[in-house]
Amino acid sequence: MADFNVTGLDDVMKEMMSHQQAAEEAIPEMLNAGADILVKAQKSEVQSMKLVDTGDMMKSIKGDKIKKDKDGNSYIDVYPQGKDRKGVRNAEKAFVAEYGKSKVPARPWMRTANAKCSDEITEKEKEIWDKNKGG
Repeated sequence: MADFNVTGLDDVMKEMMSHQQAAEEAIPEMLNAGADILVKAQKSEVQSMKLVDTGDMMKSIKGDKIKKDKDGNSYIDVYPQGKDRKGVRNAEKAFVAEYGKSKVPARPWMRTANAKCSDEITEKEKEIWDKNKGG
């Protein structure tokens, strides 16, 4: 029979607990900062693709509150919300612009904006994580 000895497990446990506490503090800040960057990028892309009629859809792009998925992972949805002044859902207008329809070509403003700002979001979230974990 083999012996199994572990040295330093208490230190590892302390380190893991400090990261858990840092995560609990950092994750909401990281998600909100990332959502803010994404909102700006999406609004900018709507303008650059000239998808602005009244501006209602662009102004309606916002981040939701932090939610959790079925696995307990936190996230924020960012999308056009509410209705425009004519009563048309902004998300519906955004979907048509993104994917097109039979006589309207697709203008993927959301995918483009998301791709353009992904590195900036990652950097900002890493900066917040490092600040919170003391790194």
